[in-house]
Amino acid sequence: MKLLLCSFLALLLLAADGQKVLSKIASLGKAGRAKISMNKIDNSLKLVNANDEVSEYKLSIGKSLTVRLFQYGGDKADEIQVNKFKFTVSEKSTPLTNKDFNPRFLSSNMMEAYSIALGSQKFLVLIAKSAGAAGKAINYCLYQVFDITDGQKIKYYPATSYYGDIRNLVDLDGDSKLDFFKVVEKKAGTCEITAFDLFSGKQKKINGNWSLLVS
Repeated sequence: MKLLLCSFLALLLLAADGQKVLSKIASLGKAGRAKISMNKIDNSLKLVNANDEVSEYKLSIGKSLTVRLFQYGGDKADEIQVNKFKFTVSEKSTPLTNKDFNPRFLSSNMMEAYSIALGSQKFLVLIAKSAGAAGKAINYCLYQVFDITDGQKIKYYPATSYYGDIRNLVDLDGDSKLDFFKVVEKKAGTCEITAFDLFSGKQKKINGNWSLLVS
């Protein structure tokens, strides 16, 4: 009973910390989101096939866009297919992904889908949260951003954040390019927010600072 109580209190603290971070991100990116149209898409992610080696999920968006997600067992990299385009979800570390982040956690009740329009650009955004039962894992978010402006040439941009929601995506400096607020935990109770150009991975300043701490 004591262990359960401690675990519950720990999760409450994690939730409180997350709300602080998300509130900060919301205020930082308010102006930069003004020109972005963001619409949540009903979550229709369904498990359509599963065996010992692979689980296949299907997400249908309207009549023209179908997303298939293949979650493999073992060390094989997972795969995403948007219409006829295939992408590999690797664990390679980049400025926008964490080297210790495992993307194999797709779950129908933990996936959110959004359509985003920025000027003439159109994007599909899938946000999946870690299915870890407790601790740090439950706070990790994997962003899978697809540039679907040209239906004949879809582009894929993955990113991860310790805390996050759709508000992590923003046009920070009004250059009509998507930027990303990335959150990492520096120590217990303190998180660092940095901003990157989603397409190039180049870091950007936030109100004149390279990073901000939230505690």
